[in-house]
This record gives sequence, structure tokens and C-alpha cells, in this order.
Amino acid sequence: MRPTLTTLASSSPRFPGPGSLLRSFFIKQTGAIGVALMLGFFASGPATAAGDVQGIAAIVNDSVISRYDLDQRVQLVMATSGIQPTPENIERIREQVLRSLIDEKLQMQEAERLEIEVQQEEVDSAVDGISQRAGMTRDQILSYLKGNGVDEVALYTQIRADTAWNKVISARFAPLVEIGDDEVAEVMQRISQDAEQVQYQLAELYLGFDNPAQEREMSVGAQRLVEQMRAGAPFSSVAQQFSQAASAANGGDIGWVAESQLTPEIANAIRNMSVGTVSDPVRTHN
Repeated sequence: MRPTLTTLASSSPRFPGPGSLLRSFFIKQTGAIGVALMLGFFASGPATAAGDVQGIAAIVNDSVISRYDLDQRVQLVMATSGIQPTPENIERIREQVLRSLIDEKLQMQEAERLEIEVQQEEVDSAVDGISQRAGMTRDQILSYLKGNGVDEVALYTQIRADTAWNKVISARFAPLVEIGDDEVAEVMQRISQDAEQVQYQLAELYLGFDNPAQEREMSVGAQRLVEQMRAGAPFSSVAQQFSQAASAANGGDIGWVAESQLTPEIANAIRNMSVGTVSDPVRTHN
């Protein structure tokens, strides 16, 4: 079992009643996992060029993450998450953003190993989807990012990595999924039982770690993100940028869930939360 940190955003509990429909609650978690050599990501001053050896932020196997790449992703996060772009906030999220970039490099390397490709049409379609959800055109989105100092390549790179990793997951696990009649019956029985229980609507931000040293780092990073969200940064935007749970694509939204489906740690955290609030990080096992 892999330990994790979970941060919850709470909505109202739903109590059972005559003829009530089944709902499920959603949880949000924050996360980034990766193993790489990291160099000077707290160094001050702008990156000189994307390929400049003096501007290396990390090396992931044989791939380089430049300080320019890191700076661009930080600016992308600031432009899309609602976090105020103060020097203090930029410095605080820099390490977390670098870990996300490291994860993407590892994921892209796995996609390449499996000979999985992402077509430009898929990336364009994803950008169009983002634009539609924001009530803007693609050109307006790109113009907005440019106005905030973000090259469109930074957005396309993130989307390409996300799309590639989704394909890796599908290629790896989809052939193994077989649903039998007994499993359907079990789910239907659980649905019937859950309809009689208190249910919560939640959002999750997920952060994973593999050892005590990483746990300390992730705890600090998770708490900083919590502080930003409590200060007004939208939970969904922060989750989309930092969460590594599957729910990140939906801003961490996983719907309504019965209390019995929660781990004891999460259930205990939720009971004391008010609607619209964000919890402290919760340590669980995944």
C-alpha cells in the first residue's frame, strides 16, 4: 500500500429519503512523483535559453528540463490556477511544478517505450475543449496566455503529456478489464445500500510519496497549496495543475459518494468540515 496525502474540498452532505436517487461524492488530491537529478531550481534570475547548460533545472534519465521550461510552466500555473503571482507564491510552488514536469518526462518516456504517439489533432482537440469550457475561442486562450508571458508550447507540452499517459494507462489496463454478471449484481446491491446512507460531495487533490523524506517534502507542498486555495485560488484549477489522480481532468470532481465508501481517515476529516471549505492534508494509503 502506497501512502498518500489527500486534501478535501467539501460540499453539502446528502441524507437519504423516500425515493432518493443514488449520488456519489467527490474527493480531490494533489500529487507529483518522480525520480531525477534536480539542479538549482531555487536559483534566482531568468533562464538564458531553453537549451542553455547553465539553465538546467533537472535531468530525467537522458532528458533535460531547462529552467526556461520550468519558468514557463510556473507562469502557466499562475495564469490558470488563480494563485496570485507574487514572488513568494512563485517560489513556493516552484518545486511542486518541477516535480510535475519530472512526472511528465517519465510518463512521456514510458509512452515512447511503448511506441505510443499523440497526434497534433488530439492536442488541438484538447485545447478546443479547454477553450469551450472557459467560454473562449482557442485564439483567445492563446492570446490570454501570451499576455501572461506564457508561450503556447508550454500548454501544448502539458496536454501532449497528459494525453500520452492516458493512452499508456488504457494500453496497459484496458485489455485486463472484464466485467461479469456477478460483478454487476454486486455493484447494484452496493448502490441500493448506499442510497440509504449519508452521502457527501467532495473534491480531491492527491500527492503521493514513497519514503519519509518525500513525505516531509510533500507535506510542506500540500500545505502551501491548501493555503493558496483558502486564500482564494479555485480548487478545480489547482487540482488540474497539480493533482495526479484521474479526477484531475475534471478539476478533482468525483461526484457524490456514500460515507461507507470513504476510508476512516477521510470520513473523519469530512465530518467536521463546512460546505465550501478545504481540509488540511489527510494521510492515507492508496
